[in-house]
Amino acid sequence: MTAQFLVTLLSVIVVIPLYYSVVDSRITALSKPLLLGTWAPRAYSYREGRSVWRLGLASSAQLIFWGCLIVLTGVTVSDGFHAPFRPIHLVYGVLLGIGEMGLSSFLCHIVVQAIMALAPSWGPGSMQEWITIARGGWMREYLNTLDTAPLFLAMALTVLYVGVEELVFRAVLVTFAQPLGLVGAVVFSTVLFALVQTFQLPSLRAAIFPVIGACVMGVAHGVLFCFEPNVVPLVIAHCVFFFVAVR
Repeated sequence: MTAQFLVTLLSVIVVIPLYYSVVDSRITALSKPLLLGTWAPRAYSYREGRSVWRLGLASSAQLIFWGCLIVLTGVTVSDGFHAPFRPIHLVYGVLLGIGEMGLSSFLCHIVVQAIMALAPSWGPGSMQEWITIARGGWMREYLNTLDTAPLFLAMALTVLYVGVEELVFRAVLVTFAQPLGLVGAVVFSTVLFALVQTFQLPSLRAAIFPVIGACVMGVAHGVLFCFEPNVVPLVIAHCVFFFVAVR
């Protein structure tokens, strides 16, 4: 590993949390004046309208951020699409997303049951209450968008956002971190991916479900990307995971 790689590595470790913690909150503030001038308050509540604007702005900003990371790391756009896309990837992505959702739900159930048994005063006393908490923060923005916007727009914004997440955390970070070895690259990208899930949440309790899901997805997608570097099936899996999670 060269000194230049280590400097860039440290820069990425700083830039990723900084973007997802600071810029995300600025986007929420920016969505307010845009909403007041364009959204029909008689049809939907202010909160519902803000969620649609916020997700659209966040998706656009994240796309720009992906471009900035490419410049910073030296990774190319084509690095996310080295392996050719085949129709079977569609099936592979759907099955992967369902499997990841099942494993994440199982692990979340175990963790929550352990918390209720060992530290009952720390959180709610039922699984349903835990699920309600998990749907707060940034998850509520997605739910409001799906409930408010036309279906094609809500799905397009969601697919764009999670798709760029795959480009950032798999295509860019896993590719860039290859000098750390397969395990190092996967751990590096997964830790950052799990970390950013904790931002814009009301409490640590609300972060349990998304962090577990991010760890499962981060490891699975990171390993698979190393062996077959094409993010398209991973984007499909991520979308399936998400839409099953918010059903």
